[in-house]
Amino acid sequence: MSIYPSTRLLVCSRFFFISWLTTVEIVIPELHEMRIAHIVSIGPESLCTLNPDCGGGKGVILTYDTRTNLAFFHSFIAADYVATQRLR
Repeated sequence: MSIYPSTRLLVCSRFFFISWLTTVEIVIPELHEMRIAHIVSIGPESLCTLNPDCGGGKGVILTYDTRTNLAFFHSFIAADYVATQRLR
């Protein structure tokens, strides 16, 4: 016996509803290029936002993933940013 009887009813009703659904695959052209353009345009913005907080050795409070991403964002140049804005 469940302590949440309404939960079982909800799960059963969702299963019944989902069993009638079908999956349709869609293709978005140039999705990979749009993802890269998003990273190149958002990356320097986050770098500019976090850079004052990370100066003077205070960057050690960030996780290794964040520090790796910030180092990666340092490699972008202004021409990359302009090219991604044209793509977006």
